[in-house]
Amino acid sequence: MATDPMMPRDDGRAVVCGPLAAITVAATDPQAIRRFYQGALGLTPTHSILDGVAAAALREHWGVAGTGPLEILVFTRPEVPEALCLRVVMVAPDRPVSRPALDSRFDGALGFGFPVRDLYRRHAIVEALGFEARAGVTVMSFPRADGTTYDIGETHWVAPDEVMVLGVDRAHLQPVGPIDPALDIGGPSYSSALVADAASAGQFFDEVLGLELRREFTFESEGPNGGMRLPQGTRVHFQQWFAPGARRAFSLSCMTTR
Repeated sequence: MATDPMMPRDDGRAVVCGPLAAITVAATDPQAIRRFYQGALGLTPTHSILDGVAAAALREHWGVAGTGPLEILVFTRPEVPEALCLRVVMVAPDRPVSRPALDSRFDGALGFGFPVRDLYRRHAIVEALGFEARAGVTVMSFPRADGTTYDIGETHWVAPDEVMVLGVDRAHLQPVGPIDPALDIGGPSYSSALVADAASAGQFFDEVLGLELRREFTFESEGPNGGMRLPQGTRVHFQQWFAPGARRAFSLSCMTTR
């Protein structure tokens, strides 16, 4: 039986850094944020207001302009305590988005993903609440190290403030992150970014954080109708890193256009 390349491997290395614990995004519309993450994806929100020294320190740390209180929404899936925490920081409505029109050619944070079962049903829930997907639900083939391939269902939802959120259904394979059986969806389980220099980024993840490179391959964009909407034939170099022994990942993509 062909192996699942996402499963943990024991290479004897000491664990220097654990898996991701939280994802932080900036947003401008708390109602839209609740409708997507709570209504469409079933996460549980906790609302807080930070003021004084704590708010000033976080504004400086996150580069959030202005003074005064900070409104923060923290989304969790209490039934799945191992899932990542999603922290949403509310900012001024006139703040420009970091990735206009979800353009996949900018370096920096790209999006994050949720493990899902019955992706078509979850996609229908998301659409019913007024949110679209970049390319609908698609089945993608990924290579294994032994030359075989396996199929994964994916959809790229457009969350508020031009944030790309993936729904990933690994079918009979181990999901990347635990799933709440009552909802057939987990919490956030991995994040992704685009970098200009995969070698330097990989050296940081490997030598500084001690992460394990579990998957690496290159594929070509399907064109403007694909989930990343890159020009046809754009070559995308993809790496996926895990803390040793972990089942959650930080995904790293490096693209070169030819």
